[in-house]
Formats: sequence, C-alpha cells, structure tokens
Amino acid sequence: MQKYGKTGKGTIRWFCRHCRKSSVRSRPDTKERHRQNLFFSWTTGNQNLTEVACRRRISRETLSRQFAKYYHRALSPIIPVSLTNDVLICDGVHTNGRFEVVLVVRTKKVPVFWCAVPYESYVVWVTVFSRLPRPRAIVGDGQKGMIAALFSCWPGIPFQRCIAHVERLVRLRVSCHPTTRAGYELLELSMSLKKVWTRRQKRRWIRMFRRWHEKYKNTINQKTTTKLLNGRKSWRYTHGRLHSASSLINNSLPNLFTYVGHWDIPRTSNYVEGGINARIKELIHRHRGIAGGKKKIIAFNYLRERQKKPTRYVT
Repeated sequence: MQKYGKTGKGTIRWFCRHCRKSSVRSRPDTKERHRQNLFFSWTTGNQNLTEVACRRRISRETLSRQFAKYYHRALSPIIPVSLTNDVLICDGVHTNGRFEVVLVVRTKKVPVFWCAVPYESYVVWVTVFSRLPRPRAIVGDGQKGMIAALFSCWPGIPFQRCIAHVERLVRLRVSCHPTTRAGYELLELSMSLKKVWTRRQKRRWIRMFRRWHEKYKNTINQKTTTKLLNGRKSWRYTHGRLHSASSLINNSLPNLFTYVGHWDIPRTSNYVEGGINARIKELIHRHRGIAGGKKKIIAFNYLRERQKKPTRYVT
C-alpha cells in the first residue's frame, strides 16, 4: 500500500499496486474520539454548526446527525476529596426557561459539582450537599430550600447570604424611584451595603436599619381593610412592597455580614453569577438552535472544561 492523495474530506487515500484498488484506513475508535472531542469543543466554543461543518468539509445535516448521540452523554463532575479549607459558592442557571435549572457549586478556583433539576427545592439541595465533604463556609443567594438543606446536612456551618441579591431584591420591591420617603431611605440604605467591610461599619449599618424600622414602623405595618361580596372582611398591607423589602432585610441580617472579619469568605455569589453563569447563558444563546431539553449539555461541557486541571481530587 502506498499513499495516493487525499479524499474530498482530506483523509489520506491508500493504493494497492497489485489489485489496483484504492481505499482509506478506518479506525472506529479514533473516529469516535475525534467526533466526541469535536462536539465538546463546539459546545464550549463560539463557532456555530455551519462553520464547524465547513471546516470539516461535510454538510451541516451530516454533522448534526453525528452529534445527535452525544446529547445524552452528560459529563459528571469530579467529586473532591476534602473541602475543609475551601469556601463553596452555590447558585443556579436556567437553561430551558422555567422548566430546568443547572445547579452549580464551586470553590474560588474550580467547579466541584453540578446537576440539572426541574427546580430548586430542599430535597434537591440535600442530595447535592450529601455528596460533598463539609466545607469551611457557604455563600448563596438565600433560597429557602438551600438554607434549610444546608443547616440540615452541616449544622453550625457559616453561611453568607449574597448582598448583591439582597440589594437587587430590595430595588425590585421599592423600585428605583420610590414614591414614599420610607422607600427612598430604604433604597439608599440597601445600596450602602457594598460599603460595609469592617465590624464598626457593620454595627453602624445595623443601627441605621433599626432606626429606620422604628421610625417608619407605623407606615410599614399600616393595613387596608376591604369588604368582600359575601360580607366578610379582608385586609392587606397598604405598602405591601415596602413591608416585603423590610422583612427581607430583617430575615437576612443573621447571615448578611458573615464575611466581616473573614477575608477569605466572599460576600457575593459573583464567582458563579459572573464567572460561570454569564458564560453559560452566552453559549446557550450562540447555540440557540438546540432543543430546550438538550441545552443542559452545554452547561455540563463548559463546567467540565473549567475542571480540567483539578487539585486534590479523585474520580
């Protein structure tokens, strides 16, 4: 056998001088590995399916057919051996509207766990935390199921509620242009959260919030009574959004300043929000032709790529 040029795809053609026939060598294992690597690089890269197909000198339909089986091969995370000195940041990203969310747990350096679930709940977070060793601390957005599962699996662990989420939720409730003096002062108070770094600033901020709550206590708890058609009476808070924002901050206070005095504990979940979720959303937008139920594979492949060089981990 001798080399006899290349095929249209660029594969080397071999020629036999005795039987006067030409053929190409087939290595199913190598072909499978190359296709899987190509699918991985496509889902984690910026090229669309047409550009990849042109580079491979095949049609878009052929490449799509070759990739079909890999959508059902989800890459599992590498579970860490120990997290005693690490802080875990937890959050989720929606990949298929409100029907699917990928939960992401990472340290400051690499992701350590991920999974796709229909929605966040206590049972789901218990399953996640039970598969991980106990870390030094946890940072999260304050989802009720996550907090309950956290203290159920690891009692007494330090928990830091993301102050960016608290500030955002307060702004959503009272709006950027409050119509009441109480709402305006609460908005300013929430925006000053990012300036709290020391214990002295923490105590001062809490005193300011207590004074604000005492000053506008009657406004916050003011109720409006309405008479129903059946003769009964019902009531609601006159300033419902203001009351909700006040309750949000009040309930968050026990876990709002855990980072004060601990330089290694982040005060926001931006390690996941901006470091991972933003890129996953960008990749989903670039590959928006993929069906909704298959989009999670993009997140899984990207997270596994971020975990290529783990330290102190085993499979």
